[in-house]
Amino acid sequence: MNIDRHAVKLLVERGGAIVWSIDTSMRLTSLRGQDDLTECLGTLHRKALGGESSEIELVAAGHTYTVRIDPLREPGGAIVGCVGVAQDVTAERVDAITQLPNRRQMHQHLADAVAHALHLEEDLGVLLVDVDAFRIVNAAAGQAAGDALLNAVAQRIATCAGGHLLSRTGDNEFTVIVAGDDADGIAATIHSAFQFPFDVDDRELHVTASIGIATLLHDGETAEVLLRAASAALRRAKERGGNQRQHASTAWTQAEFERLHVERRLRRAITDGELSLAYQPQVRLHDGAIIGLEALLRWNRDGQIIPAGAFIGAVEQSAVIIAVGDWVIGETCRQIAKWRRAGVTVPRIAINIGARHFQQPRLVTTIRRLLELYDVEASAIELEITETAAMQDAESTVRTIDALRALGLAITIDDFGTGYSSLAYLKRFAITGLKIDRSFVSDVPSSRSASAIVNAILATAHALDLRVVAEGVETQDQATFLAASHCDQAQGYLYAHPIHAEDIPAYLHTQKRSE
Repeated sequence: MNIDRHAVKLLVERGGAIVWSIDTSMRLTSLRGQDDLTECLGTLHRKALGGESSEIELVAAGHTYTVRIDPLREPGGAIVGCVGVAQDVTAERVDAITQLPNRRQMHQHLADAVAHALHLEEDLGVLLVDVDAFRIVNAAAGQAAGDALLNAVAQRIATCAGGHLLSRTGDNEFTVIVAGDDADGIAATIHSAFQFPFDVDDRELHVTASIGIATLLHDGETAEVLLRAASAALRRAKERGGNQRQHASTAWTQAEFERLHVERRLRRAITDGELSLAYQPQVRLHDGAIIGLEALLRWNRDGQIIPAGAFIGAVEQSAVIIAVGDWVIGETCRQIAKWRRAGVTVPRIAINIGARHFQQPRLVTTIRRLLELYDVEASAIELEITETAAMQDAESTVRTIDALRALGLAITIDDFGTGYSSLAYLKRFAITGLKIDRSFVSDVPSSRSASAIVNAILATAHALDLRVVAEGVETQDQATFLAASHCDQAQGYLYAHPIHAEDIPAYLHTQKRSE
């Protein structure tokens, strides 16, 4: 292409057609009336003629472009003009379902809005709007209906937000950047608007919204801090049952910061080899035989071995918990295969599955793939899911457990007695066992109420032909009471502390000789 001296040709990657050009008078030939844009490109033009390359992002005619302008030099180095290329990146910046700006675009808008508000010494609000229980609606009504609902929600929020910038920044999350000091008012308007049903495919769908609110003057002076504060407020609103508005607070923001720090470190820990497993034996109460091991996650963080209980709670609602869970399953299968190659016969190994991990549609596929990869029989694995996780979406739990049982895995409900199981659903879950929470075990036999609860759990489980494991057994009195109450299995410090993988063969050999 011929390049005029001191002229800019802007090309868009759409068949190589020239969309705009700037002549020496700095007038855009195809965007008349765009004075701000003309001035901006003119500035880049002058910088290029001075030897400086520049790159910006701009919006024009409903499209988003990245524009780069470079000086054009002769072989000797003298600048004879400049050349620019514009790439249409609209698809990368706009959500495909709602056509709203996406998370990446929102971050840029928020950074600009914060800088503008600070310059004018004005307030700015960030609202994170989360559609409550959207996953359940999407599963029940279908993905097409779910997409239609998201569009309806986006339109309603946009109406409430007026001219303030709305983005879709998550599966069921929207962000509103509120210029000025009306964040509370707009949040209240949005929240009230969700009290009315949404018309989707000729049917009414009722959903509610949780809203986290953060403002520039109260919660931070950078885009990152504002988003962190709003996210902490949203998390608090969800923890309190949803369908409410919640303002950020310093304590929650600090907790969110610590959670994000743990999440980032944990992601690196997976790839850096900092995670490991220890194994705690499970014994048969009537004769003390080792009939199982529970895989327990450990994190070697800065030279200190951290048990899972000290960090999993902080990230159990994060996507990183899925990656961690997949690693635990894979590492357990790898270790079983390694022991068997060495001629060591190990009992069935129990693995804890977090609530978010258990709800993943690909869980069954992932487990099947890992079993095949390491050539491990499904009967060598037992999955433990918490009572609360099982009841979050009981119908989905029934389907998932059925699929896992079809693979050949045993399934135990962990921490039984601390959640809110329905006996009707407990009968429908194709589980193989229950695990009594250590909070009950620790008080037997001295506490009448704890003893009564344990006996009730045992009676219920045995009536359903389920075996029962008591965890946290630390004294002989506890073991004697459990055995007399016909509990099947136990684990705890009375029998063994968690054991490193390399020490398991010797431990099993010693136990076998002592039987």
